[in-house]
Amino acid sequence: GARAGSNTSLQLSIENNVSEVDPCSGEPLNDAAGMRDLATLASLTEDVIVKQLERRYRQNIIYTNVGDILIALNPFKELRELYGEQASIRYGLDAKPCSIPHVFRIAQSMYRALTMEHRHQCCVISGESGAGKT
Repeated sequence: GARAGSNTSLQLSIENNVSEVDPCSGEPLNDAAGMRDLATLASLTEDVIVKQLERRYRQNIIYTNVGDILIALNPFKELRELYGEQASIRYGLDAKPCSIPHVFRIAQSMYRALTMEHRHQCCVISGESGAGKT
């Protein structure tokens, strides 16, 4: 949470709202809490990041982007709907790019860049031991 005496103000950008052309809008896996991409915030401080991540985590939304970086929080419970058939279809090779942060989205983006644009890809997975990286 926010530290005592912090003057951080939470400024949200409306650029990150789901648009009507988003192929993922209206789906059960759609994330409606907080910001999908923290890089779009007008003010990006530690307090703002923590508040946004907490808001999303309380809604079982464990993935959040900061630009090209995906932050994944360990839910310490099984969230089957995140990895089921619907998620596989949403982020499949033939699916339109989706704006909702997800580890499958990273894989989809990297695969497309590798096969269609012939660009080398690298993925760094970082976290504490026992944090759920596997």
